[in-house]
Amino acid sequence: MFVIRGENVVLLGEIDKEKEAAAASTLQQIPVDAAREAQKAEAERRKAREKIQKRILHDRGFSVDVLEQHDQY
Repeated sequence: MFVIRGENVVLLGEIDKEKEAAAASTLQQIPVDAAREAQKAEAERRKAREKIQKRILHDRGFSVDVLEQHDQY
């Protein structure tokens, strides 16, 4: 049993050894460069999706910074 305490949060839980072993058996080791490339591709997909969502919201009349996200002032 593990107890994790925070300033305002307490989490109690028990680790299921069988589930942990099953999850570990499905993992595979890959090179760091491949992981970074996959992470970069995922970030680009997320960014493109957010841009599309912001464009749709803007077209429907919501106040969204579509063009200049970093210029907040």
